[in-house]
Amino acid sequence: MDIPLNEDETDKHDHSNHGITLLEKQTNVVTRFFQENRHVDEIVGMREELQQKDAWKRYSKDRMKTVSVALVMCLHIGVDPPDSGPKPNPRAKLEMWFDPFSCSPNKAATKITQTLQKAYEKWQPRARYKHLIDPTIDDVKSLCTSMRRNSKEDRVLFHYNGHGVPRPTQNGEIWVFNKSFTQYIPLSIYDLQAWMSSPSIYVWDCSAAEVIVNSFNRFADDHVREWQKEFDDFQERGNLPLPPITSHMTQDEQAEKLNFDKKRPRFKDCIQLGACRADEFLPTNPDLPADLFTACLTSPIQTSVLWYLIKTGRKKQFSDTILDEIPGQAVDRRSVMGELNWIFTAITDTIAWNSLPRDDFHKLFRQDLLLASLFRSFLLAEKVMSAHGCNVVSSPSLPSTSDHPLWESWEYTLDLTLKYLANLQSAKDKDYLSVGRDHFYRSSHELSYLIDFNYNTPTEQQHSWFFIEQLNAFEIWLDYGVDRNKPPQQLPIVLQVLLSQAHRLRALELLAKFLDLGQWAIDFSLSVGIFPYVLKLLQSNTKELRPWLSFIWAKILAVEPNYQTELFKENGEDAPQGTPQRTVKTEQLRFLYFANYLEDHETPPRQKVVPAFIIAILNNTKEAQKNFTDRGFINSAIGLLTGPEAHQFRLLKVWLLIGIGRLWAEYDDARWQAVRLDSYSKVFKELKNVSPEVRAAAIYALGCLVRNKSEYNEHAFYIDQQVSDEICKCTRDGAALVREELIVALQWYILEFEDRFAKMLLNLMDKLRIDLEDDDKEIEKADDAMTVTDKNGRLLNGNERSPSAFGMNIERQSSYRRMRNSHSVNGYYAEEPIRRSGSLYVDSEFNIANSDPSDISFRNRAIAQIEALEKRTFTEPLERTWLSLLRLSLDPINKIARMAQALVKKVETHAIVEKKRITSKISVNLSNYIDEKYQSSEVDDDPIETEEAAGNSEVRFIVGSPLGPMESSPTDRDMIDHASPRVPSPAPSSGGGSSRSHPVKPSIHSRNSSKAAKDTSIDNIRRRVVQQPFTPKRDMRKGQFSTASTAETKKREQLQPIVKTHFVDWCSKVFAAPILHLIHGNLTDVDNLTDDRVITQTNMTDWAEHMEEAQKQLAENEFDGRKPCDSQLVAARIPPSKTGKLTLAMSLLRKYIYACDGEQVYMIRNDSQKTEIARHFKCAADSPFTTDQTTSLILINSRSKEMLMCGSQNGIVRIWDPQFSIHSQEFEGVPNLVSASLPLNDQFRQSYSPENTTIYE
Repeated sequence: MDIPLNEDETDKHDHSNHGITLLEKQTNVVTRFFQENRHVDEIVGMREELQQKDAWKRYSKDRMKTVSVALVMCLHIGVDPPDSGPKPNPRAKLEMWFDPFSCSPNKAATKITQTLQKAYEKWQPRARYKHLIDPTIDDVKSLCTSMRRNSKEDRVLFHYNGHGVPRPTQNGEIWVFNKSFTQYIPLSIYDLQAWMSSPSIYVWDCSAAEVIVNSFNRFADDHVREWQKEFDDFQERGNLPLPPITSHMTQDEQAEKLNFDKKRPRFKDCIQLGACRADEFLPTNPDLPADLFTACLTSPIQTSVLWYLIKTGRKKQFSDTILDEIPGQAVDRRSVMGELNWIFTAITDTIAWNSLPRDDFHKLFRQDLLLASLFRSFLLAEKVMSAHGCNVVSSPSLPSTSDHPLWESWEYTLDLTLKYLANLQSAKDKDYLSVGRDHFYRSSHELSYLIDFNYNTPTEQQHSWFFIEQLNAFEIWLDYGVDRNKPPQQLPIVLQVLLSQAHRLRALELLAKFLDLGQWAIDFSLSVGIFPYVLKLLQSNTKELRPWLSFIWAKILAVEPNYQTELFKENGEDAPQGTPQRTVKTEQLRFLYFANYLEDHETPPRQKVVPAFIIAILNNTKEAQKNFTDRGFINSAIGLLTGPEAHQFRLLKVWLLIGIGRLWAEYDDARWQAVRLDSYSKVFKELKNVSPEVRAAAIYALGCLVRNKSEYNEHAFYIDQQVSDEICKCTRDGAALVREELIVALQWYILEFEDRFAKMLLNLMDKLRIDLEDDDKEIEKADDAMTVTDKNGRLLNGNERSPSAFGMNIERQSSYRRMRNSHSVNGYYAEEPIRRSGSLYVDSEFNIANSDPSDISFRNRAIAQIEALEKRTFTEPLERTWLSLLRLSLDPINKIARMAQALVKKVETHAIVEKKRITSKISVNLSNYIDEKYQSSEVDDDPIETEEAAGNSEVRFIVGSPLGPMESSPTDRDMIDHASPRVPSPAPSSGGGSSRSHPVKPSIHSRNSSKAAKDTSIDNIRRRVVQQPFTPKRDMRKGQFSTASTAETKKREQLQPIVKTHFVDWCSKVFAAPILHLIHGNLTDVDNLTDDRVITQTNMTDWAEHMEEAQKQLAENEFDGRKPCDSQLVAARIPPSKTGKLTLAMSLLRKYIYACDGEQVYMIRNDSQKTEIARHFKCAADSPFTTDQTTSLILINSRSKEMLMCGSQNGIVRIWDPQFSIHSQEFEGVPNLVSASLPLNDQFRQSYSPENTTIYE
């Protein structure tokens, strides 16, 4: 799979425009084997690297709305408050751009309030608005409590205009009126907090607003202390037993646990905006409105134009109505007003993004649409108010942004706008109109004129270059200024450009390049708020956008797959914030955007990788599986998989296979659709693909098919068996990645038919006369499983000391002792290794003394089973799977061997438990039978012993009914028939009958003799029955325990995996790393990158090139002096070899010699000063399962990433990385086993002799 490596700049693949073809023409090009991603990377998913992710994850879940707005206007027009500060004449008088003295006070107040409400409605038209003009305390209380009651947990905005009342008091009070307007009445902020509760937003437009902000925070602490006191009192007087609480719980969690009904106050989380500091008065400049702070917040464009005119001294050049003459609406970005609003949003977002802490930015600019609009304008208010002697305040407090460089861009934009408005006004004042060479004059006659001069388009609107310039700056940053610690300041502006059709394509391309820089870039993009924009763009039908938009979505889903839930909603269902609210026709689910892109024949194959990846990520929920199954994705994906397109780009095959596998995993409809279409059989062909990643993906897909827990039937069993047979052909695959996925896939087949595997294993072990090993924990589990009770709940096989139970315990204990005896009669638990000709796995004594005895025992059992199964001409399907699993359990890579061993031991444990369960059931029936039989005073001959003494070593069965001597006793037959239906029948034996002697008949009157004979009979019967193998025929005879053996067909619960890998997560990492050059690179590069080479080409490092030249010069100088070979060049003491042989290899560039005695590899440093063993490691990497001798050492990548190839006498090849730095002779880590495999799959079938020549000699 063509996944780019994440390495140092000097050591990574050259994916430049010249590509590999240019590398081949250079003289210092070297090859590097075993440097693909599967060799150098750990097969795990990506790790979260940055703290950005926590922020945008948290605030994406905490999105809120402001649903209620309370406008409290204390104007008292015509009456100045007593402490209103200086009163210059003239002074500011406009309120909401309206002259309050142009009409009666009541009408003026109403007009001002209505205008303010309309200003807020632009941002939140669906909010509930209520206003109070010159209110009383009761009016404010009633308004606030009703607002909070209706808003529930959403935000409420409280806008306070205190221009007609005194300044706030130091006691934390604002002023309202009495009913007759004869007095100013103080209103405590403490009470206001209780009425408004939280969450809330407060806007304080009055002098000394900071006094209110400080008092608010002080009272917030008072509310918390009061709540804490009440909570403590509640705990002290609690009469009922209180639930336990811990110190790790928050106070909210403790209160909830104790059912304390009053919630903890959160007034510190409320947001406040104030017009000025505690010692400041509002501006009184007559050229400015009296409510300048409110004007900045609610009409930032008009305020900016007015402020810029005053600042530049050009106000007199324009009419007094210039603010009303700006063409267009704020929602229309093609108009002057709309473009100004668009640029203002981009600039203020960018200033906030670059200046504010990330938490504050998300809370204030991405959590609530109305709140974001307020704070954008608040940044303008800081700049405008500070120019007129006021410093705005807020809670939370924000750093100053009034001197940010982007304000210069805003002023430049305003200047261009004023020039356009001036030209527009000048054209209206002209008496003529020039059109080319023709001049049209205004006629003096009222009805006799040729041109309608009321048509106001004398000048063409020129759109601002702001966004184009910012895109250019962003592109320059991508080319020359990438810094992962500091994101580009233009990033929020680029998001705003996505709203423009003219520049959208370029903005998407640049964003795709930015996201391609790595996971950190994706985190920054999500943090700044890219998601709502790219979600809305899925409604677009423009084909040119699909490659870039899909690529961006792939990057987002690679880092945060949880966003996939949004793709199964209809287009237009959620309107993203920051975009105009328009009626969108809901036509299709959003995920179909990518399905259509994948199925489009015009889409290049390399670009189809992106939608294939997205669909594969989506296919992990039932909703996705249903939608894609109904759409027929399996058929279309198989068509792409087998078509010529996928052969040109193997990465496409990987994600098609993963997508198919995730689609039919545990989903019956997709599974049977694949069966009807015979789709799964087409996946078999990919098991022979040259790419290991494709083979692993194919096994993953087929494993998901077997994992499906559909109702059992013969057809389903045949399919599972067919799939298992096909994937088992990859048992000796050369790639460890493939073998790991094979084990994971086989586990579902083994778990599905675990009972059958257990029967097969017991039969096999019985024929080999091997006891299964168990540990104490499994013994306890087996004992629990064997517990049987009667109808009254009495324990029949536990501690009750009946003769049969006592005999069963003796048998069990003796069995346990045999399992722990290392010198058992079978000989498979001895410390001495068993040498068997023709076996890959046993040939030497290395590591046995240091290995875990259980590992040695397991290895010997596995070898015995492998040899027995390999000798069979025809094997059953279960046996073929079991043989593959046993081979994998002895894999040369310890991790793979342990994974397979976990499955083998699972079946072994199940077999032990099943065997003991059946033994327990038989013992109960034997107990009842023997107790009844020995109640009489006479003891008959044991029919079983009589049969053995007669030499009847073989018992023949027909289906359901036994024949022979056992049938001579009806009592015995009834006793056996009452046992489990899974009682094993004896297997044919070639070794003759038992040699045990016939017991002596006991005396009729001897109780002890009778009891001894009874115990002997129990032991004999049990031994004969338990040691016999299981056969399916026995299931035809149903007994009283038949229901316990049918769990396989009754219980279809979801299986839990025993082993698992992170193959899909590892493959997903490719989309979190740079990959754009593969998807959208030049065609020549892609052709080179998608060929079937097994080597990697790279340039030699400067160190390697210089060292090679130095070695040549040194060799020429030393050659003449050492011709006689009479000097000792290397002297190093190596531990004596057990075989007496030593294999050597010399490093080309480094002063090291590799020496191997068959078990250990010694790295000997040879320089002029000192010769010593620098480090050593075991060839088998401490694996107890493949203790073979290394007989050959070969160095590869000697001029780049040096590695050591170790070949053994059994054909196992291991690749070791000594961990040399590519720039020096220093080590970068401990030696690492990169890969191990059998290049010749059938090499283990050939007998070994010392004269054999291995493939690498």
